Amino acid sequence: MIVPFILTVAIDSAMLPPPGTYRYNALINGKSAGTASVTISNAPPGTKVTEAATSHTANGDTNTKSTMLLNAGLVPVTYMSSYAQQQDTMPGTVSFNGRTADVNTGGFNKTFTLGGTSKNFVIMDTATMSGLLLLPSQMRAWKDADTTALVPALSSEAFLSVLHGVTVQRPATVPATDVSISFQGEAPFVEWYDPASLVVDEVDFPGQNLQIIRRR
Repeated sequence: MIVPFILTVAIDSAMLPPPGTYRYNALINGKSAGTASVTISNAPPGTKVTEAATSHTANGDTNTKSTMLLNAGLVPVTYMSSYAQQQDTMPGTVSFNGRTADVNTGGFNKTFTLGGTSKNFVIMDTATMSGLLLLPSQMRAWKDADTTALVPALSSEAFLSVLHGVTVQRPATVPATDVSISFQGEAPFVEWYDPASLVVDEVDFPGQNLQIIRRR
């Protein structure tokens, strides 16, 4: 009985982009909207994902730093973040308790429950790339199951599901070997990724004219 368990953990752990640092530029209407640097590292029995991101807004730059731990099944276990704008810094944390998650942002706590047919929570924090980078891996591991996306910076949530049977035009910036995965929800988006490495090369939010493109 031990061997199958070990093999399962190894397979699940392999369903992520290789350990390393991945850098992205965000563009709105073709103009710079921010940058992100995401580092994936092994943290047995799971994975550690850290990020440093900067978003450009009318009120100035917001700098976000975050750390997320995943178990061997790619399910978030903990999430810690800080959001800094000018002289103000706001901390955030998420703790997961099965079908509920406690989000504490700036000292304000709110509990969320998995919505609808959701099986797991994912993190989709504002102006960050970590959650988007993980999605193709998580959807492959979870067989495209519906999820509840938490947005800690806004103390909010959104229902997220894969949209099947759609044809998406390939952007000129995307490698010819990439495949796409489309998501429907409050802000529909498309991710383009390498099916072999599961590294995301581009994310497009058509409704916001937002592109997030990996720097190579």
